[in-house]
Amino acid sequence: GRHYDLPAWSISILPDCKTAVFNTATVKEPTLLPKMHPVVRFAWQSYSEDTNSLDGNAFTKNGLVEQLSMTWDKSDYLWYTTYVSIGANELSKNGQWPQLTIYSAGHSMQVFVNGKSYGSVYGGYNNPKLTYDGHVKMWQGSNKISILSSAVGLPNDGNHFERWNVGVLGPVTVSGLSSGKRDLSHQKWTYQVGLKGESLGLHTVTGSSSVEWGGPGNKQPLTWHKALFTVPAGSDPVALDMGSMGKGQMWVNGHHVGRYWSYKAPAGGCGRCSYAGTYRQDKCRSNCGELSQRCRAATCWWCWRSTPATSPASPWPRERRHELRKILVLPPC
Repeated sequence: GRHYDLPAWSISILPDCKTAVFNTATVKEPTLLPKMHPVVRFAWQSYSEDTNSLDGNAFTKNGLVEQLSMTWDKSDYLWYTTYVSIGANELSKNGQWPQLTIYSAGHSMQVFVNGKSYGSVYGGYNNPKLTYDGHVKMWQGSNKISILSSAVGLPNDGNHFERWNVGVLGPVTVSGLSSGKRDLSHQKWTYQVGLKGESLGLHTVTGSSSVEWGGPGNKQPLTWHKALFTVPAGSDPVALDMGSMGKGQMWVNGHHVGRYWSYKAPAGGCGRCSYAGTYRQDKCRSNCGELSQRCRAATCWWCWRSTPATSPASPWPRERRHELRKILVLPPC
């Protein structure tokens, strides 16, 4: 029979089931809202992957294969490469390029023909399957088709998760030729697990010295970027603002920070916040139309706030400089 004043969207604690000693809406301490302040801008260097090279670990099979059964968690990436030979009279007389169609079980893929990028496609959580369909430039003779398939964890749970397929399972067809549609699904394909930069260890301190890095370069897929930065003084949290990044992964001093895939929140739904009425998930929204997961926390036991001890085995200079690396798999939005 007791009556209590319970402000909207709040919780009261009654240790003795009678007296309210705490309510979340009546906290008297000042509320501090965290805000990010940019303190360091990066001078980037870049290294682009060679989409035409295969190393000694490449293997050949007839037909298309399921990705995870080939990569075995060694990498998220698998190259599918094949060749299509076009005769002198098979190309369209009106200059229309052949049409390449690729069906994949997921989760994303990039398409290259004769070394040139022709775009990327990706699936979603509810339906990871995807299709690439576009006109590509081919010429008389042999043409190289390379597909980089990526597994990004969509979806990542459910019954019999281990049985769900990933990768280019076909069909893969070329149409628009005078000889008709050509199905490439059952011909010979060459496979390469992982990216060249992964095998070189470009995300590590020692591995990055094995290639020559250039300037920032153009925004293009399959590019590694690295920068040196100094940790700001003090004990405040440090985060990396990756708002300019598309899809990729990041490392700090060789430690994997995580996967990043920028996604803009819906533009509508943000307005004046009111706690009146019942709670709904669309109330008091903020940052509508902004990038999600923009700032990545840099766990700073991976960073040194003081000069590291010097030793013959230490690759780090005396100044407090730290290496940030990222692999940009898809170009920025």
